[in-house]
Amino acid sequence: MEILCSICCCNLVDPKQEIGLPFSSAGGNNNHQAYSSLCGHVFHKICLLKWQERSKNCPECRTVINGKEDIHKVYFNVNFKSDEESQQDVQEEKIQMHKRTETLTKYIKHITKELGHVELKFDKLKQEIARKDQEISDLKNLLNQERLCVPLRRVTLKTNKV
Repeated sequence: MEILCSICCCNLVDPKQEIGLPFSSAGGNNNHQAYSSLCGHVFHKICLLKWQERSKNCPECRTVINGKEDIHKVYFNVNFKSDEESQQDVQEEKIQMHKRTETLTKYIKHITKELGHVELKFDKLKQEIARKDQEISDLKNLLNQERLCVPLRRVTLKTNKV
């Protein structure tokens, strides 16, 4: 893991360094500890203090830094692993990602197949609706033809007067 101080370009968290680790109390030298400006950029404390002698702006983003009150100590929770352990973790992650990819590929094939079945059913239903619409249209035409051919009779209702 590399977290670099952009002022000195050295690693803020160096697993090989025994004295002066940014989060270590060993060595008693807190000049190598990590500090952050208000904008969130992280530097060695000594680097940031020396930088402030030259400039009142963050070396990364040029945000104004108003002295020591605008810088804060940063605490890292770091688990250092050997290169071999890191490579094993990467290999395990690759295997897990491969398994997940295979599972998702199978799922996509299954869903695609189901989609094909649903599309077939949808097409059949559209055809059925078209047939029913045609039947309705034919029945309407037939009804209109019947109305033209048969004269309408007037039916009068006789009412009894009391």
